[in-house]
Amino acid sequence: MDLGGRYDDIPPFMGAYDDPLKNTGSVPPEEPYALADMQLSPQAFKKTDADILAAWAARLCCGILPSVDRPVHVTGMYEARHCLPETFPQRKDKPDSSPVFIANATFSTSTNTTLRELRQQPLARTALLVRESVATLTKAPQVHAQLHLLREAYAKDKENPPVFTAQNAFILVVSNFSKMGFFDSIDFSPAVTAPAAVGHGKSPGKIAWHQWTSLEHNTHIRNMFQVGGKDGQGNTWMMAILPPETWAVVEEHLADLSDVRPKAPSKL
Repeated sequence: MDLGGRYDDIPPFMGAYDDPLKNTGSVPPEEPYALADMQLSPQAFKKTDADILAAWAARLCCGILPSVDRPVHVTGMYEARHCLPETFPQRKDKPDSSPVFIANATFSTSTNTTLRELRQQPLARTALLVRESVATLTKAPQVHAQLHLLREAYAKDKENPPVFTAQNAFILVVSNFSKMGFFDSIDFSPAVTAPAAVGHGKSPGKIAWHQWTSLEHNTHIRNMFQVGGKDGQGNTWMMAILPPETWAVVEEHLADLSDVRPKAPSKL
């Protein structure tokens, strides 16, 4: 906007001098968090043989898990700005010019299912289950309840964030950034001097790639997928942190989809 001379469209910044989330979740919530009764206790992380086997199994994707049924926990991420309009006001007449909070306001959603259901049910049924979880947990009262619980948990244990599932669950993370619109909203076109190449797609000022990575590697960063969104040519970009065995399964599955070699039964 600044490069294009659209100074009146530049939204005001939030969080420069105060934190809009400072008091959110600091008082008892209007309703309890929907998954509060499933919060794992720190005792679940003691290094017993069973915990070590569970940690080892949790490094594998569901595609290479044994056939024995077990709980599966899918962690998602949501953006709290639009869930808390009283904290993050939005301009109805000009949404793009609403105050901007340049910091993280993202929190997790939880979808609990089982390995048997994940493998035997149609994919649409699992997708509906995820949607129902997101719809429930991103309502304003639930966001307040979650933040209150997170504050309490963090005050007691800063190393182990609360997880809401069964103790023997296989845990994976799917973080979808598509709604953030990186490939569309980040625009340097006012600074572009050369014309776009034929078949380039969208404006040459739009980004071609958004790299997501983590500088920290621990037990909380595993079996993690990140969906970056669609680029100018409609391709969906994804990244992941996975064990080698899982990458082999992913490679085989993608090869089946692209039909680059004779198809073999997919493990997914």
